[in-house]
Amino acid sequence: MSGVQGGKQASGRESLVQQHAVLQKRKRTRPAAFWNSGWSKVSALANPDALPSGGQDKEEEIQELDEILKFNQIALSDIDSSEAQVRVNSDSQRSGLWLLASFINHSCCPNVQRVILHDRMVVRAAQDLQAGEELVDSYVQVLQPVHRRRSELERSYRFRCNCDRCVLESELLDGQKVQALLERAAGMAGRPSADGVAEWHLVEAAETLVAAALSGAGATAWAADDKSPAQELLLASFSPLFRTLAPALQSGFAASSARLHVALRVWQRFHDVVAAVLPGSEVLCAVSSSLFCTALLLRQNPGACRQELAIALWACHQAYGGGVKVWQIWHRKLFPPAALRAAEVVWHEELARHPPASATPPLPGIDLHAMD
Repeated sequence: MSGVQGGKQASGRESLVQQHAVLQKRKRTRPAAFWNSGWSKVSALANPDALPSGGQDKEEEIQELDEILKFNQIALSDIDSSEAQVRVNSDSQRSGLWLLASFINHSCCPNVQRVILHDRMVVRAAQDLQAGEELVDSYVQVLQPVHRRRSELERSYRFRCNCDRCVLESELLDGQKVQALLERAAGMAGRPSADGVAEWHLVEAAETLVAAALSGAGATAWAADDKSPAQELLLASFSPLFRTLAPALQSGFAASSARLHVALRVWQRFHDVVAAVLPGSEVLCAVSSSLFCTALLLRQNPGACRQELAIALWACHQAYGGGVKVWQIWHRKLFPPAALRAAEVVWHEELARHPPASATPPLPGIDLHAMD
């Protein structure tokens, strides 16, 4: 596996063709039989009795298996879209190997999303794709600054990512200023202000930093397009800020109305960022649910939260399929019955206004009711 090599031409109007690093820099020298043999050994891990017990090649086989597992395993994401918070981590103790998925290269702006249900992995397009366009996924948590992403990729996968987003951030954003704002946000989360004004000023400071970066001379070579708006890509570096401040503002039994208003605005901004970087993802589903939850806390009436509810329903449908029924199953423990009933009404209204191009039912054979 390798990183996608990408960049911008001097005009900023055309992106260089992304090529597989194996084809760019080196030629595979080991025969196909080697890879088939390696995969057969990995498959044998499901039946330890079938593994070879010894021999002079034992150490080499152990090293080979270790490298295959290290560079190709996919960890289950720790994302619970049924909770009013966003947790985006990887559970290294629960990982799996999927042969075809292991060939997908990395980008910090993936164009596919994966969902793991039991032992199945579903990889699907997260946006419209051109014929022949390479499928790219993210190997690490991409809702963090470029220096953290690159450090994790270099440590875990031994390559330096030069995707368009990484180059954009490294050229335009001051990493020290980004880190300073993130540290301030972490400090404020423990003791949120009474009205949320200080927290919103921090969000505005991040937006001001991004606006200044895009208006500078160094940004003239970058042209923001509809597919990957530069402003949202740069704001994604501040994702830990949004993810920290929004839950802190809405926490507490007696969170003030003013604080909830600010929390709602922070979730809205974070939603726009995630929609640009991780469209159709489980993360976007979780953020959208948090957005609706905050709106419901503030307004106390599902009917007054129609816009946020519609956003949450579409995000869940894009991530999992199944429409409102899947959303209700995922969230039946979080939202009151009135909200679940309102979801039925809103979903049918949305389908009448914006019928999906094709039906996307949940996977056959998966019992969603049993997946709490």
